[in-house]
Amino acid sequence: MRIFAVSCLTLLSACGGFDSQTIAVHQAGTIEVSDLDSYIRLLPEANRVRPSNESHPVWLEKQIKNLAVSHALKADPVVMEKLQSIDARNRQTWAIVLRLAQTVRAQIGATTEPIDEAWQAERLAFMSAQNEKVTFYNFRHILLRTDKKLKFKTVAEAKAQAEDIVSQARNGEDFVQLVKTHSQSADAASGGLVENNRRIDLDPNLFEILDRLSEGAVSDVVTTRTGLHIFKLERKISPEFDQPAALKRIQQEWDTQQRSQILQAFFENRHATFQIVTDENSWSSETWSLDRNFVIKRAPAMAANDMDVWIVQQLILAEEGKSLGQLTDALQQQVERAVENEILTEAFSEKFNTFMEGIKPERFRSFYDASPSGFGKPESAEIQLIFVAKGTDSFATQQSLEPRVSDLRAGASFAELAQQISIGPNAESGGNLGSLTPREWSRLHPEIYKAILNLNEGETSDPVFCTDKVISADERLLRGGFAIIKVVSKSAASVLPFEDVVDKVRQAYLQANIRSLEEEFQQTFLAQSGFKLVRVPQASELAQ
Repeated sequence: MRIFAVSCLTLLSACGGFDSQTIAVHQAGTIEVSDLDSYIRLLPEANRVRPSNESHPVWLEKQIKNLAVSHALKADPVVMEKLQSIDARNRQTWAIVLRLAQTVRAQIGATTEPIDEAWQAERLAFMSAQNEKVTFYNFRHILLRTDKKLKFKTVAEAKAQAEDIVSQARNGEDFVQLVKTHSQSADAASGGLVENNRRIDLDPNLFEILDRLSEGAVSDVVTTRTGLHIFKLERKISPEFDQPAALKRIQQEWDTQQRSQILQAFFENRHATFQIVTDENSWSSETWSLDRNFVIKRAPAMAANDMDVWIVQQLILAEEGKSLGQLTDALQQQVERAVENEILTEAFSEKFNTFMEGIKPERFRSFYDASPSGFGKPESAEIQLIFVAKGTDSFATQQSLEPRVSDLRAGASFAELAQQISIGPNAESGGNLGSLTPREWSRLHPEIYKAILNLNEGETSDPVFCTDKVISADERLLRGGFAIIKVVSKSAASVLPFEDVVDKVRQAYLQANIRSLEEEFQQTFLAQSGFKLVRVPQASELAQ
């Protein structure tokens, strides 16, 4: 067995001597490092700084084990073949081209022309105008219907009642109580409050009414498509325009634009100089040839034509870097080490995955027994959904949906209405989303999630507003409209036997114990490769 020892303490203790400046690593026949500084130079650059939460001996042991794993992997014939393969050479070539291109690109775009003052003023005015559109309005409203649900004998009688309500409100009567007493809107019970409507989301006519009101003021009677409305402005929130931040952003836009123009001129000037050649197999320049299939797998995702242009630009930049003397031996050695570490990491991951696949079910049965409910069948609900865009007047859209909800609760076909008006998922099949878990509910929208939680089996929700201010890249998220949800059925959570969820338990066990399993595998792999860790010096010994 090869002895893998950390520190001269092991070798010198029998002689009664220890030199605190000499921390040695011995691996018979492979490597010998005479001091810690020499050892650290062998480490990948990212591993050279000790984390603040680790003591020196713990960090030293971890790093030297990693170095031992590296040497054990290099002794593997399969890994050795990968290190000497065409793939490794392609990786090195590609990495050198990218590093030179990055350096030269930064140098070329380092200086730009002073900003054009007229362009700056135009951009500043535009950003200021956009800021005004972000104003939010919170208001309450009273609706007296003049359509088929008119409770007055004539429209004139309804208008007289509305004028009387305005007079009462302006003379100090509680507006919330007036809403609850007189309003025929669905939100009357909650005081008719409508919150966080942006200026750009409001109907222009409604915006003009609200914008003229001061906070706490009550509007005149307003005739709308659904009846007679009275509005009270609760709050208008207008964020201040941050001019210094806007100027900084404008400067960044200018610099980006200038750099783009400078680089474009550079590429046009140098394209012929460096004789870039492209064909179906490769991209080539005077110095490098890049395999097309290899680069396509590693280049950023983009259209084929854009990628071809981008690769050519990287070669032009790299050739420029070489002509400027930036292609040094040190750079090439650095790239070679980085590529070697990448290939060794991949090899280690393959072996580690094989190790994890071999773990027997008996080992993670106790993990299931500790929390069987975590591997059962979750709560679910069969959902139907209608989604309607808010349109130019979100308030009017909400009002138009309320009688639809009443019809649905009275027995109208949900599927037929979904086919008629919904733009949401599965509208053509009646808005049926099937059986969904709470996690899937939340992906539709947080407000839809809340509605489903509060609905019993067979119930239909009020129109639920789905704001477009939720930040998410989930393509299922519904934004900028109203949802009507029906819970067709609900199923409670249930526990499943271990045999039925063994794969799920395995995955959870591996994720929860990944660090300890990595350490276990590392120890096993080093032992199988003939390495033995003798001892790591303690902090007190290192301080002598």
